Amino acid sequence: MVEWGFIKFSADAQKCYDELLTIGETWTPEQVLELARNPKTELHKCFDWNDTTAAEKWRIQQARKVCISITIKVEQVRNEPIKIRVIQHDPEKRVYRPIVYTLRNEDEYSRLLIQAKKEMIAFRNRYKSITELEGVMDEIEAALAA
Repeated sequence: MVEWGFIKFSADAQKCYDELLTIGETWTPEQVLELARNPKTELHKCFDWNDTTAAEKWRIQQARKVCISITIKVEQVRNEPIKIRVIQHDPEKRVYRPIVYTLRNEDEYSRLLIQAKKEMIAFRNRYKSITELEGVMDEIEAALAA
């Protein structure tokens, strides 16, 4: 099930995701905006189209928010939902892509793993003095060593 993450839009997240997939395996904010220009698309609802109040630069920012906000809600055995980001941003190529394509591509997956480890190191360094997180820190150390 596709739904919005921390930023909520009035448009249906599933329909927007399906429309994004019509662009291809990767897309730029500019491509998302171009698709959303069509008032018949669900993505159209995610943007402010009043040209007196919204500049093109702001719409590009909105496109970025659309791309990073779509998540999948996964029901765990304990029936506690967790959210998984559907779309991965590749800053080197300046594109967004569904994470499923990243997981299927060895080079893309390696870059994702490197980024994840950098984020774990940053988390560890920021919160290493909190004793209640010792177990988490042990798991981070084990993951970094692997």
